[in-house]
Amino acid sequence: MGSEKKRSSSIFRASVQAGCVLALATSAAHGTTPEIYQALRQAQNAYQLAPDNTQARRQYIFALRDARLSNAALAMAQRYPNAVSSDELRVLQADEAAELTRLASTPSRNQEERYRLADQALQRYDQYLNDWQKQGLSDTAIYRRIELDRLQALHARQSMQTLVDTYEAMQRRGVTIPSYLLNEIASAYLYLKQPEKATALFQAALNAERLDSAEVNDDELAYYYALQESGEHAAARAHLTALSNRQGPWRRVAGNPQPLPNENFLNTARTSAIDPIYAGQVGNAIDQLQQLADEAPRDAGLRIALGNAQYLQGFHRQAEVTLKQAESLEPQNPELISAQGMNALSLHEWEQARLLKDYAVTHYPESPATQRLKEEWETQQKYELQISAVRGHATDSPVTGGKDFRTEATLYTPTSDNGMRYFGGAGYAQGDFEEGELNQRWLRAGAQWRTRDLIIEGDVSSQQYGYGTKIGARAAATAWLNDQWQVGAQAAWRPVSTPMRALKNNIWGKRLDLWVQRNGKDDSQWLLAFAPTRFSDGNQRFEARLSGRERLYSSAEFTAHLELDVSASRNSRTDVPYFSPRQDLEVFPGLVLTQTLYQRYDTVVTHSLQLRAGLYKQRDYSAGSVMAVGYGVRYQTGKNVDIQANVLGVRRPYDGKQERELRFQLELNLRF
Repeated sequence: MGSEKKRSSSIFRASVQAGCVLALATSAAHGTTPEIYQALRQAQNAYQLAPDNTQARRQYIFALRDARLSNAALAMAQRYPNAVSSDELRVLQADEAAELTRLASTPSRNQEERYRLADQALQRYDQYLNDWQKQGLSDTAIYRRIELDRLQALHARQSMQTLVDTYEAMQRRGVTIPSYLLNEIASAYLYLKQPEKATALFQAALNAERLDSAEVNDDELAYYYALQESGEHAAARAHLTALSNRQGPWRRVAGNPQPLPNENFLNTARTSAIDPIYAGQVGNAIDQLQQLADEAPRDAGLRIALGNAQYLQGFHRQAEVTLKQAESLEPQNPELISAQGMNALSLHEWEQARLLKDYAVTHYPESPATQRLKEEWETQQKYELQISAVRGHATDSPVTGGKDFRTEATLYTPTSDNGMRYFGGAGYAQGDFEEGELNQRWLRAGAQWRTRDLIIEGDVSSQQYGYGTKIGARAAATAWLNDQWQVGAQAAWRPVSTPMRALKNNIWGKRLDLWVQRNGKDDSQWLLAFAPTRFSDGNQRFEARLSGRERLYSSAEFTAHLELDVSASRNSRTDVPYFSPRQDLEVFPGLVLTQTLYQRYDTVVTHSLQLRAGLYKQRDYSAGSVMAVGYGVRYQTGKNVDIQANVLGVRRPYDGKQERELRFQLELNLRF
């Protein structure tokens, strides 16, 4: 009986070993064919039949690796360290970290999860690099692989500065960077606003042969943006046109008789629709994006792009609706959240903007869109200083006098949570008239409340112009009816803008301003204003003005606008010491040409030339020509610094006599 049991046990062990050998052989055979998962099943069977067999363990570990189950393969290798060598263990460790990096780069995952995976990968890479350097392995292939894989993890984590620093350090050491990494390094340079370096790397990446058409198309579009940000606008447009011509709306897949939508075509079409923005043709971009959004109503990216274009155009209420539609498709999209925050700031929805900003900073701090929103929010929390100065050199202007000078500075406090900010200012004006010289000084203080669709402000002023201290007051309101139309009114008691010659003779006024303004696409703007004034000497003045601007041409470097200014006035008295025609009419069209001298993201330097020629008719005098030539330079750095300097020469008649005037103007707007 005992011998029978021994014989049965021997037969069982032999059969298990035979099954194990057969499973291992089958697994090895499958491992060299595309049937990777069949090999994995065989290796798993072999391991289950003989879990103590070192060869079965080893075969199972590498079958897991071949099936890209890197985490499981590494866990098995760490469980059975005798099954693999030290070199093989390091390869498995690199595989597992690379798998984390790949998962962190998957766009289908939310950003918080991607960052968590990238952090895990970076933790492993840093540990391996430190340990292996101590072991003297810094010159081995596996060490270089870890260094290169770490670059991808840094990109997935959006640690772009660290990525670039590491890449440049590796270059200095003479490490060869494979072509498949060039696009990610290029995008890091573009993120850091170094588009020239990004352009060269994207070009090198595109020259390398790759099979993933979606990745290649993404690089093609990124290369376009790098060219645009480098100021190579013509090259960018030519590249985008060539890319569009190579693509069709449908793609074919082997074995499928039905064509499938070409996502690359849609991405390129979206970029082509955005392209006019770089030429200042935002209205054209809106029209194209609207058409694409209508054709693909479930594409959130198109809705976000359309909303951003409407925001740039100043159509903030339309943008609000468009972005709300995108929210129903991708509510957690970081680009969407930041776009809504930027638009809320423009609508003076302060609480909504703060909530969106806080959410974006908490969940998507590395996103460029979040950083833009954060900067815009911080700008609204800064003090704002406005300074203007005008110096005139005239033969003897009856309005401003000879060698007049006027300057004013106003300081605004940061905006409070409810949209309120306070301001104070001081000004000085000087004019030389037949009656003598006038020196006018004033101080003013007030408050401004900005809320949705409405701005209300008021101030009280203390004025001195030779007759003691006088108190003035002003109240104004502007209301938006929609994105195109706004109306406004202002009432002033002793306005500081009272004609200086009237003040010289102790004559002051009460003035009411009413206006309506229409804003259209691409800088189109028209204003109709009426202003009755009652002077203390009994004179009643009524002024009307129609002014407008239309764009004639626009490109990335040059714009041309046609402007028109038509004004008329009537006074009840002419026997007054200041210029007071019974009736007059002025028609003053002009052409304004503007060229961009330098642009680097938000830093822009432009200069402009204005040419004007018109007609002025004053009652009881013959009509005379009005001519003006002006030149100006403007420097802007975002919304924090805006400096303009202009010189304007004017030739026009007063009381039938032609007068020449040269004016120098300086305007500064600083936020700090």
